[in-house]
Amino acid sequence: MTKEKRKYFRFACPLPVHLIQVEGGKRIVRKAVLNEISREGLKLTSNFSPTLKPGSEVKFKLNIPDKQLLSRISGEVVWTKLRGKKSEVGVQIRDMDKGLKSELMDLAYSKWRESREKEASLKKP
Repeated sequence: MTKEKRKYFRFACPLPVHLIQVEGGKRIVRKAVLNEISREGLKLTSNFSPTLKPGSEVKFKLNIPDKQLLSRISGEVVWTKLRGKKSEVGVQIRDMDKGLKSELMDLAYSKWRESREKEASLKKP
């Protein structure tokens, strides 16, 4: 069994994002999905081209229509994985509005708790 490297628990949080810039100021616009979030990082999935590399700085916009929140987030790519035609990218958060982070963590935690409660109810005889 491999040792867990994460400091914080990750929560599923599928939300659309727009990648708007990579290191060096190169402006690109790519749709992606924020799949998971933790206190310090997040995982994005997309058809990234060019492939993002560890150490690259990225900036993107996140919109939560239900909450009428729009925020810019910046971070550093810490890992990448190719899964079929999709790329998964782990990003360490460098700059993110604290209110947005709190909203996302609350949203993700609520969904996680609902799924756990649903699993528990299905196991009951």
